[in-house]
Amino acid sequence: MKILLGLVVLLSSGCSYNLKFDPVAASGQKERFDNGVGILTSSKVYTVIVAPNPSVYNESDQPMLAVYVVNNSTNEFNFSTDNIKAFVGDEELKVYSYEDLFVKIQRKSEFASLGVILNSAIQSANAAYSQTNSNFSSTQYGPNGQIITSQGSINTVNAGESNKAQREISNEATANLSGIAARKELAITNINSTILRKTTIMPGTINGGYVTLSKIPLPEPKKGFAYFECRRKSAGVGGYDGSCDRYLNKQADTVPKPVDAVDVKVIVTIEGERHEFTFRQSNVKS
Repeated sequence: MKILLGLVVLLSSGCSYNLKFDPVAASGQKERFDNGVGILTSSKVYTVIVAPNPSVYNESDQPMLAVYVVNNSTNEFNFSTDNIKAFVGDEELKVYSYEDLFVKIQRKSEFASLGVILNSAIQSANAAYSQTNSNFSSTQYGPNGQIITSQGSINTVNAGESNKAQREISNEATANLSGIAARKELAITNINSTILRKTTIMPGTINGGYVTLSKIPLPEPKKGFAYFECRRKSAGVGGYDGSCDRYLNKQADTVPKPVDAVDVKVIVTIEGERHEFTFRQSNVKS
């Protein structure tokens, strides 16, 4: 059975580097491909199908998985994100439920709307004091016949310009709020149609959906003691010139290599039956 994969866009991402999320098939698991995306299948009493969705994503985004279950038994059971766990080493990652994502969308929309309202209020207050400057000068004679000249300016509120500016600010704020509301509704429509929600899977049927994991940071590369000792000595003789890196490239066994990939263990448990999958997050080589 072919599982169609798609991308759910919940949050916009900035311009940075990309990551891959590749399945790593274990013994007894089948790996198939759909449009270049690897799909892992584990079959016991129940069959679990898991695939990255998408397989390449921006580092500011969160990894997503498509998780489907085939009920080969004669009993029905409930399936939700509670049945799914994810780990990097001993650290458990968060598996976001539908409710988590719904609240996240709501909060993002509320913060964006608040920003528009506050900005509009500030601009409107400034526009209310739209002023016209008028310069004046006058000449008078003093009691002794001397000439006294006075100069200055008068600031007056220009009601017409102020009202026009405030209308434009109000229209812009209304348009921005409408855009925020539209994006919110689109995001909610997307998670309603794709994100895994608690469902009862009947015998002989397949069901599931997409799940979102918390971001998976790549460990920072680590240098051995020899590296820091070499840098210290180099700095004492005129500063660092790169010689330590050249030297330590010949000492690969003494300096840990930079880590650019992390294995993520995903465990799907159904009625006590455990299915374990491995996915590897790594940098996309440019």
